[in-house]
Amino acid sequence: MQRLYTCLLSLSLAIGACLVGLVLFELSLRLFHPQIIEIHPNGMWQLSDTRGYQLTPGFDGEHIFIDFKVRITINEQGYRDRVYGPKQPGVFRILTIGDSFTFGFGVQNQEVFSKVLEARLHTRPAQTTFEVINGGASGYSTHQELIFLKEVGLNLEPDLVLVGLYPHNDLKDNQKPIDRFEIAYGFLYDQQGYGMVRQAEKTGLPIPMKGFLWAYSHSYRFLADRYHKLKFQWTFTPSAEVEHSDESIIEKGSDPLDQKKSLPREDLEEPYVVDKKTSGLFREIAEITRRQGGEAVMLLIPDIKQVANPEPMWKPQWDQLKEMAALNNMPVIDLMPVFSEAARAGQTPELWYLVNKHWKQTGHRLAAETIYTSLLNQQLIP
Repeated sequence: MQRLYTCLLSLSLAIGACLVGLVLFELSLRLFHPQIIEIHPNGMWQLSDTRGYQLTPGFDGEHIFIDFKVRITINEQGYRDRVYGPKQPGVFRILTIGDSFTFGFGVQNQEVFSKVLEARLHTRPAQTTFEVINGGASGYSTHQELIFLKEVGLNLEPDLVLVGLYPHNDLKDNQKPIDRFEIAYGFLYDQQGYGMVRQAEKTGLPIPMKGFLWAYSHSYRFLADRYHKLKFQWTFTPSAEVEHSDESIIEKGSDPLDQKKSLPREDLEEPYVVDKKTSGLFREIAEITRRQGGEAVMLLIPDIKQVANPEPMWKPQWDQLKEMAALNNMPVIDLMPVFSEAARAGQTPELWYLVNKHWKQTGHRLAAETIYTSLLNQQLIP
């Protein structure tokens, strides 16, 4: 009996020591070497019957990416800002809708250009109070932005709606079905990425709950990565087809919101034609905004590769977009000139994250100042 008791005690101590070691290992990775680096934080998105997906109301979490760490909070109304009630007398409301640039990918809530613009407007000697609301959602197409405007935006009674257009991918996204998204373990995927995640669960480390551990455990990702590197070294032959690991499958195009940022340079040089669907979406945005007494404005957002190219490479595309806006009687605010000038001055690393290709805090400030000046020059604000 004594011998059995000693064996059980030794086994318990060994198991306990392993558990304590794993906990310490997990905590150390979280603090000093995070492994879960995703295009968006876990739980920030939920599926939507009308928009495909939407921001989770009440979400509060950290977004740790390769080149930044920021906190993201979503209000009860489902967008990244404070809660807004009925518009009060003497208030001029501006609503910004758009994708990740409008949302503020990689910057804190108050660093997004909408909030910087709001602060800038309040430096003017005027009787008007300005409210600039951030209605952006990463990865949204113009179609999804229109639905957001109908479902949420118009209830905010905006006097002005800034519609961010990121031509590098928005026109292509407008042609895709909205109901192509799924949630797996708290992360958002299109159908292709979702299938890759499910397939990844069948391979890799021979342990249960791999999908759950992949989504939440830093130590699992660390060990799985090393396991697959060893497996690759053992199984690779020059004539063999490389086998994708859990990590490579998940990272390769798993999140549709990441695909827009990595198109090859030659895509910018292809003939460009504004399609009828996109033009129709902007027409509807303009019309429903006017019916409520407001005005819609097209905000042209350039890509980091475009600003580095000479004007003849991007101007034909920009001219078509401005013509589309003119046909819909929409004013245009063009951010291309200031960002192109900054690129020629060698300021791109100061304004953009070079890994995820979004604006840093300084980029948002430049955008806000440009928008402010254009609003004044076009007499779009009181």
